[in-house]
Amino acid sequence: MSEIFMTRDETAEALRLSLRTVDSLISRGQLGIRRIGRRVLIPTEEFKRFATNLSNSDSAADSPVQ
Repeated sequence: MSEIFMTRDETAEALRLSLRTVDSLISRGQLGIRRIGRRVLIPTEEFKRFATNLSNSDSAADSPVQ
């Protein structure tokens, strides 16, 4: 069974970002979270959405301007 949520640390490691950057993305609303008690968790679907948008924006930035 695949995981439903990722921790902030797991998300930072998977995206190769610092924990501080992940916290910043969360506070700006760019990365959605779910709170369970005191834990801050990122749904895997939200992680996939963010990673896909991130790779799409990188592709657009690399394409030549006509």
